[in-house]
Amino acid sequence: MEIIKEEDETKGRLVAKENGVEMGEMTFSLANNGNLWIVNHTGVKAEFKNRGIAKEMFFKLVEFLREEEKKVMPLCPLVKSMFKKHTELWDVLRHQSL
Repeated sequence: MEIIKEEDETKGRLVAKENGVEMGEMTFSLANNGNLWIVNHTGVKAEFKNRGIAKEMFFKLVEFLREEEKKVMPLCPLVKSMFKKHTELWDVLRHQSL
């Protein structure tokens, strides 16, 4: 499985694919000149559920944010809950986002 980032000036998404088939996505809006990602949705297609795809997209999100020195505001319930479980990743959170 690969997770790629697609982005334009105002929004983007992380897409999980395997053999060219889209399995799930995590969508975000861009704010603060692109320095803040507002994650609003994570979804995995029904036939690919229970394979840890959303979790992998979450960890890839953190990787991208760290590489690009960006911050995140999680509005998506899944992403919020993952940050609450993984306090060691709070360095990418916008102050008081949870």
